[in-house]
Formats: sequence, structure tokens, C-alpha cells
Amino acid sequence: MSRMINKKMNTRIISVLFAVALWLYVASDQNPVEYKPIKDVPVQLINTETIVTSGLVIKDPQQYKIDVNLQGKRSVLAEIKASDIIAEADLRGHTQRGVNNVPIEVRGLPGNVELVDFTPKSIKVNMEQISSVQVPVTVSTEGRPMEGYTALPPVITPGEVLVSGPESLLNNIRVATAVMKLAGATGDLQEVLAVKAVDAENNDVAGVTLNPNIVEVTVPVRKTKLINIEPSVEGQPSVEWEITDIQLNRDTIVVYGEESVLQTINSIKTEPVSLAGINRNTNFNVGLIMPAGVAPVENISTVTVYVRGEGIINREIPVGRVNFSGLGQDLRLSDETPVPTVRVTVRGRQSTIDQLTAGDISVTTSLEGLAAGKHTVTLKVDLPEDIELVSIAPLRIEIELIVPDEVEE
Repeated sequence: MSRMINKKMNTRIISVLFAVALWLYVASDQNPVEYKPIKDVPVQLINTETIVTSGLVIKDPQQYKIDVNLQGKRSVLAEIKASDIIAEADLRGHTQRGVNNVPIEVRGLPGNVELVDFTPKSIKVNMEQISSVQVPVTVSTEGRPMEGYTALPPVITPGEVLVSGPESLLNNIRVATAVMKLAGATGDLQEVLAVKAVDAENNDVAGVTLNPNIVEVTVPVRKTKLINIEPSVEGQPSVEWEITDIQLNRDTIVVYGEESVLQTINSIKTEPVSLAGINRNTNFNVGLIMPAGVAPVENISTVTVYVRGEGIINREIPVGRVNFSGLGQDLRLSDETPVPTVRVTVRGRQSTIDQLTAGDISVTTSLEGLAAGKHTVTLKVDLPEDIELVSIAPLRIEIELIVPDEVEE
């Protein structure tokens, strides 16, 4: 009886073992151990506060990634994703200026999954010094005030902000505000605007901090008026030089001020220009005399006065003809009356004198009221405009008047 019982027990044990073996075989065949590569597992930087306490910052921060290779059952590996794997790079002790090689540690895997390998084993973290610099704030405007008004340069409070960040980012950085719209304005505009760091191409710069991060901007808007500029001159040029033209590099200027003041002003003068003794073309840079209560829109404070002229010369021109007027009807000039060549000396601008000919000069004398006989008459010279008579030689000539029927001896 006991032998039979033992035999049954052995049979059951063998059946159980066989079943277990069969299950293990089937399980191994259906859920085998495999390898699984997972790419682009993000690497977390830990203990980053040590960078700040070292006065450093990461240059060109980026998302570091690694590739891992795992081993485990197929069913387990199928459930693992890149986000399930913890990859860390501990920055403690790796805070040197420049490139730091920081080891990577992988953890967080299930107990039945083995980490076979991962690459890279470390990351290169480039660190640089944190610096600060005071940077002026610039304001961009859009549109124009109403016609007859002008916008003056913005007043920014504070005018500078402290920008802190990596040294490499601070070299060409500038600080700008949002755009202020001026369209149709007739009075001062005021806004509180956020500031931002931008580069030379006006692109936003990340990785820096600004203190303060807001500013108050006031754009003064004033009434304007276009007025004339008048040159003020004093003194006389050299006697050998004549002023022909005085001009300015600009004839008008736009000024701003209170409307009541602008209504009383139509022109402004330059500071006096001294012409005393000049004998050549000359340019003068002189200031403008601004009336009280107005100022130039474009911050113009000086103008250029162009003084142009010509040399004055003397020239002797021989004239071979004398015109006699007022001769009585019963008289005529004796054939013995000589008609001399008259030497006329004139004075004027060189360009005019150079073109003057004897035909342009009229030498006359009046015989009005003279009777027959010999007389001494005075010559008179008529010249073109802007020509001055210096001398005439001879000034007087001897003539003889006779009766036409009288026979000359």
C-alpha cells in the first residue's frame, strides 16, 4: 500500500517538474532576453547652483543627449522609453572657466533591465565668467505728430540699465524698448515700457538679465514754425575787392516753442560776419542768434556764410571819337579843329572791365550857346552801369566855330 502511495507521489512530482520545465521553455521562447538601443536620452544637469556661486554661466547652453543600450526581457524592454531613463551630469566640482568634462551617470532602470553601455560617457560644458555692463536704452518711434508739430528726442528714465550675463554676449549688446507710436500727437507722450536685450541686427538675446527691466519714456511734442535765416554782415572789404553775393548754406530753419512766442518771430539773424579788409572769396561758420523761448528742431546752432566777390581793377581805354552836341544852325566846326584821342581810365569789376571796348564809351561835349570863334570846352564821358570813371585826358580841348559861308584863311 505504501509503495503504491509513493509511486503516486513521484508521478505527481515528476508532472509538476515537467510542467514547470515546459512553462520555462515556452516562456523563454516567447519572451526571450534581448538588447534594445535607445537614442537621444536627455541628460539633466544637476547642482547647477554651484555655477552661480562660482560667478560663472554656461556658454551656449544646449540640451545634451546620450544613446543607451539595454538588455532584458522583450516584454520589459518594450515598455521602456527614453523619458523613463534618468541620465545626469553632476556639475559639482566641475566649475572651471572654459571647457569642463562632466561624467554622465545613468540610473532609474527597472531591476530586471541591465545597462549594457551608453555613449558618450561625459559631456563638454563650456563655462565663462558672468559680467555686468551699463548699457544705454534706445527707443524706437513710429509715425509722425500732427502737421505743424515735431517730436523731440525721447527722455528715458533711467537712461541706462545694468545688463548681466556671459562676457561673450555683452560685447555688442544693446538695450531697446517697445516702439512708441507718435501718429497724430499734439502733446507730450509718456509710457512705461519693458526693455529687452538685442544684438546689432535687433534680434533678441537670451541668457542675460536686465536691471531694471522697465523704463519710463517721455517724448516731448512741440509746435513748430519754418522761419528765414538772414546773414548779418559788418565792415568793408578791401578797396581792390567788391562783394557780389552773400549766401547761406541754408536759408530757413524749423524751430519749436510755445505758439504765442512763435507767432512773433519770422526770421532770425546770424552772428555778425566781419567783411573788413577781405580780398577773396571766403566762407564763415557762424552761430545763429536764437530768440528767447525757441530752439531749433534739428539741433542746428551754426550756418555757413558764403561771401563771393571780384577784384576791382583800373584800365585805360583810348577813344578816338568825340560827340559834339548843341551846335548852332548857323555854325560849324572849323576843319582846323583837332579831334584828339581821349584816354579814358575806368574802374570796376575785372570781369566787366575786361570786356569793355571803346565802342561802349561815349565822349561828348556841349557847344550850346557858343558863338563863332575859338573856345575851350570840357569833355564828358558816359559809361555803362557799374563802371566808374577814374580820369579822362585831355579833360578840355580847343575848338573853333565858324559861319559856313566864311572863307577860312
